[in-house]
Amino acid sequence: VPSKSDAVKMLLSTAGMDVDALKERDEVAQVAELCKRLPLTIGVAGKLIRQLANGSEMSEASEWTEVVALLEDEMNDQGSVSVEESVIRASIRSIPKKIQPQVTQLFLSFALAPEDTLVPLPVLPMIFDACSSPSKSGKSAKPLSRLQVRRYLKTLIDRSLVLGTVDRPQLHDVVLPDVLSSAFY
Repeated sequence: VPSKSDAVKMLLSTAGMDVDALKERDEVAQVAELCKRLPLTIGVAGKLIRQLANGSEMSEASEWTEVVALLEDEMNDQGSVSVEESVIRASIRSIPKKIQPQVTQLFLSFALAPEDTLVPLPVLPMIFDACSSPSKSGKSAKPLSRLQVRRYLKTLIDRSLVLGTVDRPQLHDVVLPDVLSSAFY
């Protein structure tokens, strides 16, 4: 586990923020501590902060207070789930509602692949379809196009929920148990 100082630097660096200007903020240290200073959760939280900041430099305490509240709510809401799962869920819940179900389904689809295995891009739509619930009308849903898969996969990669590139994605072995958790269903 990195030191408190290193964890704060990792968080700010991953979030694409000015480390020197923000490293003394109590709220930033609080986020790092909520992540238990674990590199994976710091990475996911940093990417979540980058998405939430949406270009802001996060120089106001109120902006950081909102991030802390979001993570605390997620962690307190779930009772006995791991910190990793809480941060992953917070990240998934912050995905735009329009694509959130599809991105979540794609993320869950990775549970069928062995950990640290590159999943070929042409296979992902098949796994996605196999994991999809039948529609209410009983008709099978229209298969995902490769462009849609790339878009949803990019969202997961940008949030550090999936490793690699769009053409060579894989799920980190530390994330896999959380994907398999029934809490995502």
